[in-house]
Amino acid sequence: PYVAPGLRSTLEKEPETAEARKTGLIELLEIENSMVADKERMRRASGLAELPEEDRLSEEYVNYYGDVIAALATLRDPRSLNVMVGAIATGGMATSTLISFGTIAVEPVAEQLKSADPLVRSSAAATLSEMLKRSSEIASDPASRSKIQAALIRAAADENIFVRKNAVERLVRLGD
Repeated sequence: PYVAPGLRSTLEKEPETAEARKTGLIELLEIENSMVADKERMRRASGLAELPEEDRLSEEYVNYYGDVIAALATLRDPRSLNVMVGAIATGGMATSTLISFGTIAVEPVAEQLKSADPLVRSSAAATLSEMLKRSSEIASDPASRSKIQAALIRAAADENIFVRKNAVERLVRLGD
């Protein structure tokens, strides 16, 4: 909430640079998503539950990363679809933004069920279910409903117990 007013004010005061700033924010989140994904790959490759402290992202960085996501979430710019998908495991801001994009977000979110990261897969399953619940555009589109149902059924057979559990719970909520 504290990022939105300042960002809107800046974009309104300087409309001639608004598009460049929006594009810059999208590019920035792409870079930051890569850094976060690299750390997660490093953690999985190490076999550890947590990286050693010197290899972890600092609290300041995590807060900054959240601020970048918040800034883009404020814009609700469909051009940020792919970078918001890249931040899907961060929770509410990315998820709500993806849902706001409507049917164009269904396929990219469903593709995240193929991720090597179980947290991303679980987040994708949850997001797909929320899309049906919170977006009338998606809920009323038979193709989107079908894609979401098929994706959740596939996720119900995931190798990771948490992904399976999440997918099954979401299917039950959908009455399937």
